[in-house]
Amino acid sequence: MIIEPKSAKKLISNIAKIDQLISENETSLLQGEKVDLTLITEIEEVFETAILYRKFFNRISDLIHAYGILISIPDLLEEDEKIESISLGPNTSKGKYDLETDKRIYEFKFHLWDGGSNAARKKQLLKDYVNLVLADLEEAESKKEKKLLLYRKEDFIKADRFLNGNSSLQKNLSKNIYEELREKLNIENEHDFKSKFGTIRELHAKFSKNISLGYLKNSNFHKN
Repeated sequence: MIIEPKSAKKLISNIAKIDQLISENETSLLQGEKVDLTLITEIEEVFETAILYRKFFNRISDLIHAYGILISIPDLLEEDEKIESISLGPNTSKGKYDLETDKRIYEFKFHLWDGGSNAARKKQLLKDYVNLVLADLEEAESKKEKKLLLYRKEDFIKADRFLNGNSSLQKNLSKNIYEELREKLNIENEHDFKSKFGTIRELHAKFSKNISLGYLKNSNFHKN
């Protein structure tokens, strides 16, 4: 199926009012109303277009991540700074970090934080933050600067608030990463680990001098 421009416009129009459309259809069916057969053709067209678009939408995050890093490099790196490894995509890279140079280690987050709970974004941010903590605990990489960069100032503010909050560290990390962190910090007893790093704020307090949180938009580099 070739996606016609008019189909794309219908898809975008439906996405903009998706909650309303879902609610209206649910209400109609629950009230025993029949589906308007004249709408079936249009619904099928939008449905098929959405199915085809989905495989492309799933890769948009990869594209944003890769291009975001590439356009940031000129502003971030010093003249004599050399790239040692770079990870632009999930299927093409072997680097441990998004970008590593002979001076710094970078992780990038290009998600736009909205007014909701941002639960998924918070967990992804913490995962990258812990990745930098683990780098800081590695002897060979401990002397390098570490930077966790978001896109906009408003995202940075929310992320900074999260890292300085009292949310549970364990509940926001996968079991494997949580155990790896405990092991690298050489705390064998889980009770002792929770007493020292029960919250995200406690972990951030220990490593905030070594790991800079910042944002990229409209500037070379802003940090806390």
